[in-house]
Amino acid sequence: MLNFCIKCSEEYNNTIFIRVSPIKKSLRCPKCDNIADRLHDKKEFFVRDIPIHGKPVILIVEKIRLRCACCGHRGIPVNIPFLNKYQRKTDRFIEFIAKEVAKTFPNAKVIIDKFHVRHLKENNKSKMRRIFCEIQRVGFR
Repeated sequence: MLNFCIKCSEEYNNTIFIRVSPIKKSLRCPKCDNIADRLHDKKEFFVRDIPIHGKPVILIVEKIRLRCACCGHRGIPVNIPFLNKYQRKTDRFIEFIAKEVAKTFPNAKVIIDKFHVRHLKENNKSKMRRIFCEIQRVGFR
């Protein structure tokens, strides 16, 4: 996670929460090319990551937008390099789920895209539902 730092981490209800925020809090303004370093707003959102010691991990990512002091342009977002827009699971978490499904269904073809893990050519649908129910019960949503 380049350009991001870990602020704190804690465990609650057998889930590990890690709060991360951007290190660099200034960008070039796209309108006037001056340094935009005034905070416009910030949000926090949850992102699923791979488990640590069998415990689910949730990243609490701070997303900030800046305002230019020179021209007043607002809403300049600080890029989050490890996530696409609207992505709520890290790429390595999606790969982890795909590997777990592939272990359970060795003859199946698993397709990974940025938002979904798709499982194809498997006839045993009830077994598939049980696996995903187990994944959700453990906390890998």
